[in-house]
Amino acid sequence: MNRTQTIYAAAFVGMAIWLAVEHRTLREQGREIAALQQQLNQTAQLVAKKDEEMSSLAASSRRLQVQAENQNKELVQLHDEVRRQTNELETLRGEIDQNRMVNGGGNRQNFNQTTPAEREAASNASRLKILEAYYWTQNRVINVTQQIRDKILGDKLEVIAGNDLRGDPEYGQTKALTVVYSYDGVTMTNEVREGELLLIPDEQN
Repeated sequence: MNRTQTIYAAAFVGMAIWLAVEHRTLREQGREIAALQQQLNQTAQLVAKKDEEMSSLAASSRRLQVQAENQNKELVQLHDEVRRQTNELETLRGEIDQNRMVNGGGNRQNFNQTTPAEREAASNASRLKILEAYYWTQNRVINVTQQIRDKILGDKLEVIAGNDLRGDPEYGQTKALTVVYSYDGVTMTNEVREGELLLIPDEQN
């Protein structure tokens, strides 16, 4: 083998070694790229799953908000309807009293013609009348009108807002007692939190 052939042989061997190393490097890089691509796919799946969960939570939150808004609207409508019926009742009572005065001449004879039960009811009539009362949270409402009426003493009402009125409307939630009442024919509303004392009339005023 002459010198030229030796040089060619050495060059060929060097080229073969370089190609082998380059092929190995490319194969390792290919495996790394595949691993990174798999990680990217898994990350994209996790992100998509989280996005779906967040969308579901947002939709549930909106439904609860709409439900609470509808219940608040219904409560306001109920208050307005009770006030309207109360005003109609007071007007009707005034007309009945006026008719009694006209028909009975407004004298003592008309009073003597009433029954003992009517005279007793009139003598025990309170200046305070409970029109409606509710013990409630944002999601549930309990009508406690009769329970509050039973606690009237004379012309006064003293009651502590609590679950003993008629149970717990919603465990663990902030509760309030709202009372719509008429005192000397004037309709008013008072509201206290759970555990607070409701006093009507308010002696501090």
